[in-house]
Amino acid sequence: MGTLRSFFSENDLDGRVYTIIQEIIGRDKFEELKDFLHFYKITAEIIDDRLEIKQFSHKKKKWVKIASFNIKTKNVEKSINRSDFLKLLDEENEYILRSTEEEIKRTANIILALLFLILGAIVSLLLINTIK
Repeated sequence: MGTLRSFFSENDLDGRVYTIIQEIIGRDKFEELKDFLHFYKITAEIIDDRLEIKQFSHKKKKWVKIASFNIKTKNVEKSINRSDFLKLLDEENEYILRSTEEEIKRTANIILALLFLILGAIVSLLLINTIK
């Protein structure tokens, strides 16, 4: 059982991705951005013996390579510059917040439209009852 647990913990690629991101931006900034991490479009794929980690940039409209991790040696071979990555994360945070605000406005408009529809139905029922 311990062998299986060791195997899966060594090959936990999701955890490895977050560990690499934490190494790039630092522990303090990682803790600050941890709530946003699930909203970023981050992908990881295995090419040969490397784990390629990319993030989609809505501003650039393309995938940006974050890091390349060698699975055999367990070392990060290449990674994005810390300041460039923080800039990318800030741009994505702005996009997420802007999208959230637009979605809240859209939902509020739908709720208002439904309320006015119900109010119109009630008024029409009252008019029909008073005419009879």
